[in-house]
Amino acid sequence: MRPPQSRRVLVSLLLFAALALQGCRGVDFWRQALGVSIAPIDFSHVEAGVYLGAYENGAAARVKVRVAGHRVVEVAILEHKTQLGRKAESLAEAIVRKQSLEVDTVSGATMSSLVILKAVEQALLQGL
Repeated sequence: MRPPQSRRVLVSLLLFAALALQGCRGVDFWRQALGVSIAPIDFSHVEAGVYLGAYENGAAARVKVRVAGHRVVEVAILEHKTQLGRKAESLAEAIVRKQSLEVDTVSGATMSSLVILKAVEQALLQGL
């Protein structure tokens, strides 16, 4: 015997809501879903210098990263091609403040956030 139509709809909606909540909370979920992995770079191993990085995957970013004393002191976004993800550019400050690429993506700008993080990663890999 099949459950009533309204019950199946309710169960489907609850399942969808649970998956949506997980997606909104989980940065790793979005990285996996979009096929973008970001290396866990230990900033203390990056040599002093200025490094350029770029990445494109739907959106595109080109960055300049300045490292001094094994610390990232500046992340400058040189180019950012996006439609709605301008607010993701705030990640530059978050990366410097946290000294890590393990920062939360910006809500509503997930793809741009990941593209910027990946561009910074590509820059920092040159200094290892």
